[in-house]
Amino acid sequence: MLRGYNYSLAEARKAGSAKRLLATRIETSAVCNLRCRYCNGVTGKKLANEISLGALKEVISQVKDLGARSIVVIGGGEPTLYPYFRSLIRYIDKNGLIPVVITNATRLNLALAQFLNDHNASVLVKMDSLDEAKQDYLVQQKGVGRKIRQGLANLFSVGFNKTQGGQLRCGASFVLTAKNYKDILDVWKYCRDNNLYPNLEELILRNHALSAKNSLWLEKDKVMAVKESLLKLDREKYGYDWLVHSPMPGHGCLQHFYSLYITCQGYVQPCADVMIRDFNIKDMRISEILDTPFFKLVRDIGKHLQGKCSGCPNGDLCVGCRGLAFSVGVEEGKDIYQAICREDPLCCR
Repeated sequence: MLRGYNYSLAEARKAGSAKRLLATRIETSAVCNLRCRYCNGVTGKKLANEISLGALKEVISQVKDLGARSIVVIGGGEPTLYPYFRSLIRYIDKNGLIPVVITNATRLNLALAQFLNDHNASVLVKMDSLDEAKQDYLVQQKGVGRKIRQGLANLFSVGFNKTQGGQLRCGASFVLTAKNYKDILDVWKYCRDNNLYPNLEELILRNHALSAKNSLWLEKDKVMAVKESLLKLDREKYGYDWLVHSPMPGHGCLQHFYSLYITCQGYVQPCADVMIRDFNIKDMRISEILDTPFFKLVRDIGKHLQGKCSGCPNGDLCVGCRGLAFSVGVEEGKDIYQAICREDPLCCR
């Protein structure tokens, strides 16, 4: 596992039943220096009413009181562009929590790598292909593939590719699309060989990503073929075994049991892709939000799944991709309670 980014099945379920948190994902701003073709964000520019650093610090204080051990700084856009990025990382570390930074690595020079190391961070770098030209195509900017590799080299030079307490501190995150699906096995092998955490995500067609539907959407049978190739590699070469039907190969996704996602405008969601506007930190405390009927449903989601996800024999290990299920459910006209329980449309079981 990537230290601070995900937690074991036992820890996740225990936190869910106890109304506790283990991690919280926070956005800093929607500002981004790339325009990834698969991004399901809205703009890449600063949004109206983005919350202040003070508000973020208050959130961190609240989730710490609820048991959180880590804060995932996910940006919304590119978090290292946030004017108070270093202040935020220092504050997280000072409060005894693990900062986990998700970055496109374009600004990850040696000084920043050392700063993150000094402040006990874990880092997840976006890297969709080892082919630099293909990487540049996916983010719509030349030279990014080269910058990503240099950013990783800077992290390696200060020790991020070494384990700590039996857990990894650095990883690569890649989105599975029709453009790069033949490259994923090589990226996965690169991660395993360099002591990196591999984080494969499925494409969710929403907002900006909708314009690339015809060029990037990958059929279900090809998604399954990629996952099967990764599992075969892990079993034969690295000694890992995992559930091939899980939406995130290698480890699954159980964040709904133990985490929250807070947008740069203060909206509180179960994850990035369950986009709701019903709860905001400006109006309610985190503990109150967790006590609402919707979040009670989410944190006990296994009992409420619909369709093929209902009664699945793998239910103890997997609840499908709730973000994808929710997005499709909303498109079908379901309310938020129905949409969050919908079967995962990309499950290959």
